[in-house]
Amino acid sequence: MKNPRHNQLTGRWGEQLAEEFLVEKGFSPIGRNVRTESGEIDLILQKENMLVFVEVKTRSGQKFGYPEESVTEEKSEHFLAAVEEYLEINPADAMDWRIDVIAITGSEKSRLKPVIEWFEDAFS
Repeated sequence: MKNPRHNQLTGRWGEQLAEEFLVEKGFSPIGRNVRTESGEIDLILQKENMLVFVEVKTRSGQKFGYPEESVTEEKSEHFLAAVEEYLEINPADAMDWRIDVIAITGSEKSRLKPVIEWFEDAFS
């Protein structure tokens, strides 16, 4: 049975790891867990003239499949609606933009290094 608290902690850990990963690649954080009426945007970062909206999926193992497999068409549509709503509310941020997915397999408690996969422009 899934433990909601465990999933929440794993998700937060994954978001922190994803943000650190992208900062190392030269991105500047704009926001984390940005809520709109359409849904939540895990991370918003910027690099040069590109605004990047990131959906982070974290799983402690592969028992339920790869993390990126949980980004269904329905979830993609909700995420895109949240991004569009964010851009309407924050027109100054309306520059070139894209949506990335970062999939992380691992656990904060594991001695193994987590596997991070970065899917750039994932919704195109």
